Amino acid sequence: MKKLIYLTLLISVFYACQKDDCNKKDVYYNVRDVDKNMLPYSGYDTITYVRTNVGDTHTFIGIGKKVTYDVQSENADCGNTLYYEKYYYTYKSSDFNNIVIGQNIPLVSTSRANTFFDFNNQYFDGSLYLNEANLDSIIVLNKKYYNVQFIPDDKPYKAYFNKEYGCIKMVFTNGDTWELLNFKKYTV
Repeated sequence: MKKLIYLTLLISVFYACQKDDCNKKDVYYNVRDVDKNMLPYSGYDTITYVRTNVGDTHTFIGIGKKVTYDVQSENADCGNTLYYEKYYYTYKSSDFNNIVIGQNIPLVSTSRANTFFDFNNQYFDGSLYLNEANLDSIIVLNKKYYNVQFIPDDKPYKAYFNKEYGCIKMVFTNGDTWELLNFKKYTV
């Protein structure tokens, strides 16, 4: 009798594991091409910034692009698995910390990519709308840049972007101010 109960229980567990009524799916939310095209970086460029509050210059050389996915499950039993794309470029300097620049689809939204910039362990992010520049121009290190987006208006750090050169100026909460001296775009 005991063996029959164990056998019945084992068969029930086997059939329960085989049953899949929930139609689980893998759903991918990728950064749209229109958002990717807002950043001029390839991952192999050379970027030189001047830390104007100190007066030193640092050159960063791109070492490539990496794509990952943040994973979230809608429901542990029967929900879809959601994959949110995140890609980034890393730029190294021989005498300074790395720069990481990228975009991701935030877990709370699937509509517009978020752009992030990790510079010397100071992080800022925001949505770039470079087709909707909010400054006609800005002068940085005696060079005039046009169609500039100033972001964000409501946070303690400041960043200035344009579609051709990327991040042209950053002002961080610790007082560091970095300005673009040269951007050498890598072309194949």
